[in-house]
Amino acid sequence: MQRLTDLFGFAGAVWGRINDGHFGLIAAGVAFYAMFAVFPGLAASVAIWSLMADPKVIEEYLEVGEQFLPADAALLVHDQVMGLLSTPRATLGWATFVSVMIALYSARAGVSALITGLDVVNRATPRGWLWGWVVDIALTLALIFAIIVGLGTIVLVPLVLQLFDFGPAEEWFLGVLPWVAMFVLVLSCLSILYHFGPNVPSGNGRPRVSVGVVVAAITWSAVSFAFSAYLANFDSYNRIYGSIGAVVALLMWLYLGVLAVLLGGAVNAELTEAKFGDAKLAKTPAAETPVSD
Repeated sequence: MQRLTDLFGFAGAVWGRINDGHFGLIAAGVAFYAMFAVFPGLAASVAIWSLMADPKVIEEYLEVGEQFLPADAALLVHDQVMGLLSTPRATLGWATFVSVMIALYSARAGVSALITGLDVVNRATPRGWLWGWVVDIALTLALIFAIIVGLGTIVLVPLVLQLFDFGPAEEWFLGVLPWVAMFVLVLSCLSILYHFGPNVPSGNGRPRVSVGVVVAAITWSAVSFAFSAYLANFDSYNRIYGSIGAVVALLMWLYLGVLAVLLGGAVNAELTEAKFGDAKLAKTPAAETPVSD
């Protein structure tokens, strides 16, 4: 019974943090910047990956990612990525430095907006302009690096499997590999954001893998499937917005995703506050009761 009471109390504290932080407004702002950062971020990832390996590997990740996107938004992203993949590798190689720098700067705006949201969630003071800009760029590079490492699993794991005889199970391994890699990639990116994004002192015990990461990943997946099912059955966005329905659907999907990320951040912040609040109480010496003569 006590655990149930504690759970409801914790949920109420998270809800209070959400209300105090005006999550809806923050998520709308972050989704707006993320909309402009998605395609430059994809362009940077494709350009860098194309210098090291076959860009066609990205198609396998794209097929998995499209399962979480509304159909029209998935088609929009698919066409953009396929256009990048169809660019000759030589062209990508010569144009990489300038294009990647522009793409990184554009993607940085989305990461910066998300960090601002996490600062609000953690009730933290934002970093100064210069240091904040450095952290934004560093986190953008870290997220792109995580994507590239995730892509590498699609190349390396089949090579490793060839060294062993798994028989019929090998085809199953190769089938589930993109899904497992995508799940690990999402957890890794969220862990990077939660650990290094908010301006919270490192002494406050920010975990590298946390409950908030799992909450955000599961919530985003569930909301994505629900939103896709809604659009598939009602198709209201195309009827209302016409030719820009896909863009609006993608923006709405980003908005819901940002809400999930901020929710995970709120869970982490509340857990950290409760943990260190209890630790401080434990360290406080008990007041001595005066003994009367």
